[in-house]
Amino acid sequence: MYSRAIFDRATKLNLFLDSDSFDPLQPNNEKITEKLLLFKKNKQLRYFRTERKTSNLLLSSVPEINDWLNETIQGLSNQFQVDDYTIKDRFFPDRVINAYVEEIFDDYEHNAHTIAKILPIMVNNWFNHNGECSIYITNDEKLLTYRNSLLNHKNSDSICIFSLDESSLVLDLFFKAVGIYYLKDSHTLTMGYWYHLSSYEKMPHIFGFNDPIIVGLFNRMSFALHCLDEIGIQNFKGVTPNNHYITTYNFTYLISLITGIFDNLAIITDSLLHFKIKSHDEKTLSKNKKEFRKCVKEKYPELFDHIHSFDLFISLIYEFREITIHREGFDSLTFHKSDENKGFLTCFVKLPNNMNKAIDLIKKNERDPHVRYPFSKWGLYECNGEFFINSYNFSLMAMSKLVIFTDGYLKLIKLKSEFADRPIKREDPIYNQFIKYHLGF
Repeated sequence: MYSRAIFDRATKLNLFLDSDSFDPLQPNNEKITEKLLLFKKNKQLRYFRTERKTSNLLLSSVPEINDWLNETIQGLSNQFQVDDYTIKDRFFPDRVINAYVEEIFDDYEHNAHTIAKILPIMVNNWFNHNGECSIYITNDEKLLTYRNSLLNHKNSDSICIFSLDESSLVLDLFFKAVGIYYLKDSHTLTMGYWYHLSSYEKMPHIFGFNDPIIVGLFNRMSFALHCLDEIGIQNFKGVTPNNHYITTYNFTYLISLITGIFDNLAIITDSLLHFKIKSHDEKTLSKNKKEFRKCVKEKYPELFDHIHSFDLFISLIYEFREITIHREGFDSLTFHKSDENKGFLTCFVKLPNNMNKAIDLIKKNERDPHVRYPFSKWGLYECNGEFFINSYNFSLMAMSKLVIFTDGYLKLIKLKSEFADRPIKREDPIYNQFIKYHLGF
């Protein structure tokens, strides 16, 4: 997830769709494709797609960018009293388009299909100067690889290029930034209800709401999901003093909430498996608290294996907690890594010099498969021997791992509870719709 200043100025978004990425539908993106296309009638969004024959009814109803471009060029022809070809050559000279095609796609024959993939970028750079923001949604690996070099940095309205998975997160944050929490295309929810349903969706195996610790765990998950979104919104707002403050506040709170969830799980385990650990300080998942780990290993080896498989992540979060709760805390700052961010800034957190162990853990976690989204970067940057993390990238990865770890833990613990043989039913009438249609994390 790269950072762009989108939400600070945009009340509407132009969405350019790479038709190749939406149709034919691939098994791994069919769900996200349907979600994105269901919003095509939303008044805050304008959809266009690259030219391509398609059997997808939702995609075929989106106007092709060439149709819009022809109308625009015709209007310019009338305005300037020159022919279409002169206007088109003025704004889209072959030498410029061909240079992009050769650089990105190694296509020296200038195939019409590859030229069509560049067109949304050219259209946006020339015609979008009205305060609107544009997103180009594609799973084309070359476009995603070169997305920073394709930006027009002299134009503040330059297009943003996102994958399908990224665009789901960004659109969700775009709506939430103005207080709209969509269930789907036209059905909105209150903020609290949205995170309530989201917590159920992240923890389908949660049980036993007669236990106040379970209730506490559920509420902490809801708050953590809210923190993640607030950090994400700031990530796409650009850099301001308010942005720094809100990001740092929510990042600090998120770390404390995650360790609170860890503690809740340990307390529930102690109660269900009758460890009878007297010291409250020992009821934690931290590797430093050996009494709890010893009890789990003896009484429930499957659970011990589950915890052990996430040890790098657990240790990392506890290291961050030590900084945020007991020590100096983190400094939020603007960080510019010129070869990657190309002048677009966002809020970063500077890691203290004594966090070498945590830094090593972040690097190891980048190869860890236990994540909810197909992103592998924790937002770690090194500059002049110092280390920084992008708050949103780190938080997104931390929550991706947390929900996998927590639900797997609850699934195992349920087997030792009075609910072991009871199916878990969600009585909420729109819970299934939420799972099917909601955007975002």
